Amino acid sequence: MPAMQPQRWWNWRSPWGGSLWMTAAGALGAGGFAPWSQPLLLAVALGLLLVLLREAGWRRGLGLGFVFGVGHFIPAFSWLITSLHVHGHIPLPTSWLILTGLAAAMAVHTALFGLLYVLWAPPGWAGLLAAPALWAACEWLRTVLFSGFPWNLAGYAWTPWLEVLQVADLGGVILLSTLTMALGALWAAALSDPGGWRRRGLLLGGAVGLLALAHGYGAWRLAALDALPPSGDPPLAVGLVQGNIPQELKWQKGYNGPTLKIYEELTRRLPGPLDLVVWPETALPFFLEIYGVHRHQMGALVQQAGAPILTGVPLLRPVTGDPSGRSWDFFNGALLLNEQGDTGRRYEKHHLVPYGEYVPLRWLLPGTIQKLTPGGQDFTPGPGPVPLAWDKGALGILICYETIFPDEVRTLARAGARWLVNLTNDGWFGPSAKPQHLAMAQMRAVENRLPMIRVANTGISAAFDHRGRELIRIPALARDAVRVLVPPGTGESLFRRIGMAWLGPLFLAALAASWWLRWRQGRLPGMPDTSG
Repeated sequence: MPAMQPQRWWNWRSPWGGSLWMTAAGALGAGGFAPWSQPLLLAVALGLLLVLLREAGWRRGLGLGFVFGVGHFIPAFSWLITSLHVHGHIPLPTSWLILTGLAAAMAVHTALFGLLYVLWAPPGWAGLLAAPALWAACEWLRTVLFSGFPWNLAGYAWTPWLEVLQVADLGGVILLSTLTMALGALWAAALSDPGGWRRRGLLLGGAVGLLALAHGYGAWRLAALDALPPSGDPPLAVGLVQGNIPQELKWQKGYNGPTLKIYEELTRRLPGPLDLVVWPETALPFFLEIYGVHRHQMGALVQQAGAPILTGVPLLRPVTGDPSGRSWDFFNGALLLNEQGDTGRRYEKHHLVPYGEYVPLRWLLPGTIQKLTPGGQDFTPGPGPVPLAWDKGALGILICYETIFPDEVRTLARAGARWLVNLTNDGWFGPSAKPQHLAMAQMRAVENRLPMIRVANTGISAAFDHRGRELIRIPALARDAVRVLVPPGTGESLFRRIGMAWLGPLFLAALAASWWLRWRQGRLPGMPDTSG
């Protein structure tokens, strides 16, 4: 009997080779997101993951899913190095170590997918039933566990394809993620099917047909929205003001006056008439509430602009129950200012960034560990996603990364918000974060069929209508102010009504079908393989 030949290290069946191929596949999948924006690359990467999982046991499935996730999330989150090293002054090797740790934490979800897929997906083409539902469930977990970090869910890769993007009004971004994995599964089945070129052609044809179905739905939906009679409400004339204040100057005490002057001059350049002027997150990096002179200055600017100004600003409030009256809660917030500079109409950010705006479990950690943003005091979370009342329609305020949480934005829409407004400062992050964050804001507009107005300190500022069409843009690292007419949205979508309620039945149906097919094949988990 001839001796078995040792497997080469690059052979995908070997432990090292499989890990190498999966890491490369994960990195390839990152090309699906901005600034590369090639969704079919992501589908191919997911297909490669499924090909390697077909012959894996549960331990190998867990490991392959994990290394795929690490290889995927390191390039997808590489913008974090700017936050840690440049602005957080953390040494570069330590910054890369932290990024790798975050990627490993997010890779727990892809490892879970690998484990579940190996345990439950039946061999052969029938495994197509399980992969999309399992992937969707694992992505949904990423939106909710440990405060959630749903950055770059697979569905965001489709934002450049406006027709396909419309699928989000049925089931949100995760339904588009399900579509992406379905395409990857069909491609993987075609790649590894032993039935010959005819069957492979049918499987690839199925992938083309599925993509055509999604495109066809989107084209029909866009045409239907365009054909709706006018609502009777006029479009909103909005001024977007992008100050482009360098991050290293933004929080210097002596720069408050020059910052305000920059925003004043930009606002005065806006052509009228205007209904609303929007400044970005912490455009005023000081407590406007306690500066009477600046409040009077802002009131005069509102009068000159002929419209209220919505601006990001830090807020404070006395701690409830403190008898001394000397303790304060601090908020990352927004104010809607009128001609009197009144600060009563306010929004307080409720979903804070761990280590950026507060230190989780601070009571357990040494005092030397501080948040990355200026100021030693942690921000306090606001009361939740609550619309801000306004006479032209309630505003759904989203500060910074609050816009990446689909269900929280849906809560705002269901609470009566008519206009979504994202105030952010992406100057903390590397260049790839800007278009990625913008894509998530665009997705929220389609999911809820509401317009999205987005203003960022260093860009990208933009406005989208309820179809997800871009109305105007101020590019990154530009100092500018523009006026745009934003039509009202319908505020009606299936996703707005049911949210993620579709995921449970899909998951259970796929699980039941997989169980039944495995039972037919005599391959239920824990049973001996009787197929041979």
